[in-house]
Amino acid sequence: MDVIAEWPGTLVVVSHDVALLNRMDNTAELHNQRLTSFGGPYRQWRAYVDNEQAAAAQAVAAAEQTVRIQRRLRAQAETKLARRNRKAQKDYTNSRAPKIVMNNWAASAEVSAGKLRTGLDEKAAAAADALQEAEARLRSDEHIRVDFGDPDVPASRRIAELPGVRGSFVVMGPERIAVVGRNGIGKTRLLDDLLAGNAGRLLTDRIGYLPQRIDDLDEQASVLDTVAATGGDAALVRTRLARFLLRGDSVHRPVGTLSGGERFRVALARLLLADPPPQLIVLDEPTNNLDLASVDQLVDALRAYRGAVIVVSHDDEFLARLDLDRTLSMRRPGVLDEAG
Repeated sequence: MDVIAEWPGTLVVVSHDVALLNRMDNTAELHNQRLTSFGGPYRQWRAYVDNEQAAAAQAVAAAEQTVRIQRRLRAQAETKLARRNRKAQKDYTNSRAPKIVMNNWAASAEVSAGKLRTGLDEKAAAAADALQEAEARLRSDEHIRVDFGDPDVPASRRIAELPGVRGSFVVMGPERIAVVGRNGIGKTRLLDDLLAGNAGRLLTDRIGYLPQRIDDLDEQASVLDTVAATGGDAALVRTRLARFLLRGDSVHRPVGTLSGGERFRVALARLLLADPPPQLIVLDEPTNNLDLASVDQLVDALRAYRGAVIVVSHDDEFLARLDLDRTLSMRRPGVLDEAG
């Protein structure tokens, strides 16, 4: 960060590091194969986009209401015209006026009905065009929405013990704990030792682990088979995969054909949709290889999870979004202390 702050020349940065992006003077976004520039750092651009999307959503809602009104007016007009036609036919049958007069009335009524229909059709078409234009401004919804099974983690339940400088740190109930420390100090090694039973103590066997590198997926297996293998019913898993943005025929694709973001969502779904659901989720630098959309999706999923979480990360922006209960710091290998 200091090097960037002191750099005397022009700097172009491509990064998923929000803290770094917030130090930039301008933000450029590649979206829908177009590059647009915004005069401000990432946080200002994000606020601009959020406000723009809120306005677009309101425009869509208003346009949908106009379309509904025009459809209702069209239906009411057709009902009125049908009633008028029935009366005219009855008058013609009963010869209430000379035929030449009634024929003139019918011709005039037909012209009036045509003008009415044309006017209403034009208004309906304009409303539909306005709706389509409003929808074009609205970006695709990329948020994960997860309805988890209950992991059964009451506040009084002891989930794990982590090695500390002055005794163990106990993870109680659905606590969310971050482990921070400089690179190379041994945070990943601590997680490996904890999971292997060589450090601290795990007090549940229902554990979900998301490592730094997701390289244990069967490249030939389908998305559905990969996630259902953790114990979930295949039909229910398919329904829930849609909430991880894995929809339709994509659930039958081999894992080896997926993009990086799709692979990540498969790994996350496999972990979170296990049956029974994990009581403890352990994550090791989960944002290292994720784009910003995938980080948002991970936050969405973790916010919906009601079990315990231990996360190792150096991404302060990500940790700030997780509603942490405690942050523990590793200042020397193998042991933790309260961050301060």
